[in-house]
Amino acid sequence: MARGLLVIASHTFGNRTIIQQGQNGLLYNKTVLEERAKVIIDIVKRSRFGPNSFIKMVLMELRFAETHTVDAVHAEKDKILMAILERPNDG
Repeated sequence: MARGLLVIASHTFGNRTIIQQGQNGLLYNKTVLEERAKVIIDIVKRSRFGPNSFIKMVLMELRFAETHTVDAVHAEKDKILMAILERPNDG
C-alpha cells in the first residue's frame, strides 16, 4: 500500500481487517485455487475500460499507509503497555 501498488491478498482475518474488498484492495478465497486467477483476470478486464477504479483503490491504500506506519503501530502498542503497567495491582 505504501508504495502505491494495488493490493491483492487472501481473504483471511488479518487481511480483512485492513482491506475492504474493491475499495482499497482485492481479496480472494485462498481455499479455491481459481479465485486468485479470477481476481487477476478481473484486473485485466477493468484496466481495458480505464484505470479510475484502480486509481481510487491505490489512493485509499496510500491514505491508509500514511497513518499506519511502523512508528504509529509502536506508539499504539506503547500506549497499551503503559495503560497495563499503570493499572492498580489488585493482587
